[in-house]
Amino acid sequence: MHTVWQSVKAVVRVSSSWQEICELITEGLNSDAIANVPHVSKLYDKQDTEITSKDKLEDDQDYFTHPQAVLARKRGSQGTNRTLAKARADETQQDWTSLTESPLISPQCYQKLIKSAEKRMQCVHPKKLIVRANRWTEHVVPPSHFVQEMLVKGTLNMLLEDITQSLHLDKAATVIYQPDGQRVRSTKELQDGQTVYMNQKDEQTFSKREWGVTLCPAKARLIIAHANRWSDAPPPSRYARQIVVPSNLTLLCEVITLAMKTDAPVLAVYQKNGDRITQTNQIMDESHLYIHPHPDRMKVSSRDLGKNLAPAKRKFLRVHSNYFEGDKGCVVTVLVMNPKLADQVWTILMEECTALLQMPTFCRRLWNSDGEVVAADTQMLMDGATYFTVPPPPPGPPLLEC
Repeated sequence: MHTVWQSVKAVVRVSSSWQEICELITEGLNSDAIANVPHVSKLYDKQDTEITSKDKLEDDQDYFTHPQAVLARKRGSQGTNRTLAKARADETQQDWTSLTESPLISPQCYQKLIKSAEKRMQCVHPKKLIVRANRWTEHVVPPSHFVQEMLVKGTLNMLLEDITQSLHLDKAATVIYQPDGQRVRSTKELQDGQTVYMNQKDEQTFSKREWGVTLCPAKARLIIAHANRWSDAPPPSRYARQIVVPSNLTLLCEVITLAMKTDAPVLAVYQKNGDRITQTNQIMDESHLYIHPHPDRMKVSSRDLGKNLAPAKRKFLRVHSNYFEGDKGCVVTVLVMNPKLADQVWTILMEECTALLQMPTFCRRLWNSDGEVVAADTQMLMDGATYFTVPPPPPGPPLLEC
């Protein structure tokens, strides 16, 4: 039994059916001959006669899974015979319609490949170039990471690909320049032994460049920060620290706060004469800075410390909701409120009295022990005095004498 490339011998029993014979042939081709064929249901002899029963089989004869024309076409599109099929297609000028039956490359690409190979064969002595990745390593001798010797093997695009691989560039090379800065358009412009560059010649960028300014960073300024103006302890100490000036003033204040471990964050720094620093360029190297202004530039505060710092005394009142003897009432505290809320202090006091005495209606007035109405002002209340939420009862009839 034969398929496209594989063959196998099969022994058929007389008692086997046609389906069993087909299964035996399929298993033999796929397992023994390592073929990959679908289920075989019919066979063909050398004359392409279709065989569909075991009665037509003869001993020691060759049979095929496909007609001879189909096998020849499949063999012609695979392996070494593919080249022969391509040559026949070029002779007959027929187009390929199937990917499996098409040549490896198109005839047009094949002609271009032959043409480029002929050009390389004609150039017996190719041009040799020195390619430099930059213009400031003229002292480096090839081969190195920045300089390589290259042969012009073909077109300009091929040369650019070779340069990319040889110099291990991160990006593909797309252009090269002459020593005078002109762009190379074709390999015909190149001379044997010439040096080409990957970047253009720029007088402003390369020849007049100040390397000390562009590459070397500026020297960091060092200052001595003082926590006060009366300590003469040298740094590092509790009141003096050496600090490197950062890029901006806000960051400098944060660094001084961390280094000096101040109670409050540093918000401003001052020079020795008392001038406040507003920009970092006003700071000189190895200068002394202070976190407090100069005493001569400070004035005495007009703030009333006794009034602003000493809290007012709280007043405690005893408020009754009736005049019965033995009524203990309740103690109400007059809280010290913000002066901006002075008009609401009396209302808050009345709400407290209503809640503590559990009155059915809102309390709005207070009476003192003499029965007089107290003005709606907490300043008029006396500490420790007794007040009532209801007016005093009217005087009763005189007592009868017995």
